[in-house]
Amino acid sequence: MLTIEGVKRFFGFCKTIDRRIDSKLAQQKKYMEIATNISPSAGNGGSHSANPDKFAYCIGRIQQLEQEIDKDVDMLIDCKHLADRVLAQIEDVRYRDILEMRHIMGMSWAEIGESLHYENTQIWRLHGRALQVARNILNGFLENEPENQAVIAYICGRME
Repeated sequence: MLTIEGVKRFFGFCKTIDRRIDSKLAQQKKYMEIATNISPSAGNGGSHSANPDKFAYCIGRIQQLEQEIDKDVDMLIDCKHLADRVLAQIEDVRYRDILEMRHIMGMSWAEIGESLHYENTQIWRLHGRALQVARNILNGFLENEPENQAVIAYICGRME
């Protein structure tokens, strides 16, 4: 059974893994730049250093990052699919909007309140109720959809 904290982790995971993918893509780009700078030049005596060990390391790291990115993208797709399914099953549009704004879009409480024309205390109260509804939906997925159990368990911190 999931707790409210597990539900928060579930919704926050999409943002987290998206940032992780961006970071790995940036690292990959840096390694490509480094590999280009250390690749042997055609004897022009330029500033390029010809160090095969460094070059091989960069290529290996680029390949490793590519594999990690592929796995992360697969997990992101699974997470977003489940999040979309959870949100689609929440009947109260206010709950759905608050969860999406806070946990998918990363909006602040003030931004959500301004967007929905509510005070922060109202947003917090609705958010708490929305998390309870989402918890019930996710627990239903855990009970009735064995194919999603591993994904939900991984995302939510290996279960509570």
